[in-house]
Amino acid sequence: MAAYAAARGVVLAMEPHVDGPADTPERMLEILRLVDAPALRVNFYISHFDILGMSTKDSVAALVPCSVHTHLKDQRGRYPDYRFLTPGEGGFDYARHLLAMQEAGNDGSINAEVSMLRQRNPDYDPVAACGQCCRTSATAFEAAGIARR
Repeated sequence: MAAYAAARGVVLAMEPHVDGPADTPERMLEILRLVDAPALRVNFYISHFDILGMSTKDSVAALVPCSVHTHLKDQRGRYPDYRFLTPGEGGFDYARHLLAMQEAGNDGSINAEVSMLRQRNPDYDPVAACGQCCRTSATAFEAAGIARR
């Protein structure tokens, strides 16, 4: 797939995901090493490492250099007893995460993601979730002292 992407001048971004083949930064890095193709990069997803109790700073430092995009969502609990939430519903420290991303050299895009598991809840309101995502990210950027672009 990486060769196919490279031949077309695009980047293929793989997401590390709990219970997947790349469920830790080390496993993601090993996959990148084995494939050895510049067209294969990472879609960074801190929530999957957070529920495993991994350090934000260590996860970010390991994967930002090979990441092309970043998702933010919230979470509560630890694996295997966890829930993915809309950004701002849990206790994740987004400002600290943004500072770690900046320190590691991130200059790519960061966007909020609302898990399909959350969207399937009968009380889910997409307009309210969008507003919450915007407020949560704006507050985090302000608290971190990082200008949004």
